[in-house]
Amino acid sequence: MRSAPWPLVLLGLLVGVARGLAVAATVPELLETYECTRCHRLTSPHRLVGPSLWRLGERADAATIRAAILEPDAVVAPGYPPGVMRACLQANGFYRDIQRQPALLERIVAFLAGASPAPLPLASPQPAAMHPVPAGEVRTATGQAVVVPAFAIDATPVTHAAFERFIAAGGYRSKAYWHPVGWKVVVRRRRRTHPHAWDPQAAPAQPVTGVTWYEADAYCRWRGAALPSTLQWQRACLAVRDWFGAAGKAGDHWEWTAEARWQGGASATSLAQRCAATVPAYPAVEHAQVGFRCAVPLPAAPR
Repeated sequence: MRSAPWPLVLLGLLVGVARGLAVAATVPELLETYECTRCHRLTSPHRLVGPSLWRLGERADAATIRAAILEPDAVVAPGYPPGVMRACLQANGFYRDIQRQPALLERIVAFLAGASPAPLPLASPQPAAMHPVPAGEVRTATGQAVVVPAFAIDATPVTHAAFERFIAAGGYRSKAYWHPVGWKVVVRRRRRTHPHAWDPQAAPAQPVTGVTWYEADAYCRWRGAALPSTLQWQRACLAVRDWFGAAGKAGDHWEWTAEARWQGGASATSLAQRCAATVPAYPAVEHAQVGFRCAVPLPAAPR
């Protein structure tokens, strides 16, 4: 397989850096991700289950707050045993996350102590080669013409090697990347640590398949990107030369889109028909012939 042309690699680097900084979560969002807000209020002094975190810096210094997070052994409310907070943080991957990214803890501590921490990206994956797709028009299933703004999309479906990096980086242990339903169903209930029928010996450049929509979405979030919309996918399919490549020449390779649809796998008499081919799918279902790509918006061209 030929390596991607250098302009595509450069685009991947630029988009990855810019998007990674742009998607940094605020501390309240992080506290919601780790389920702290289920027991502690942030915006009022009233108790929920545990004591309120509102204006905590007036009652405790940073060192005390840090120690309370790292060694939580208090009884938070009558009837709740000691260690409830620790168990919750462990289940949501918090301690693993701060081991990999210590600045995450300091960001939360600074916020609770009353400071204003700087933004922090949640992920640092390797950049991917992406195709820039200029703004252009596509037609919906009803025949309506819609202009799709400029964006960049993976030059090829996400590969086995790329998804393996997501697994190794703790993608299945970090709730921050997951849709709430996906975390509950795929990670907690099914106890997944990799896609269905995952083969560690698969060729690195082979497209990863057998992923649910939730897994594809989590991977793209980890990359600071998103699944392409159906219209974005259709636009790229029409605009990018040799879009289907070796993976989809036989007409049996579908790809997830942001609306939880499978796109482009039908055998058709024309490129336009195949690019427009789409079927609804259940987000928690995987299939051996379904992969995905990630996309990011691009700035509008100056007039």
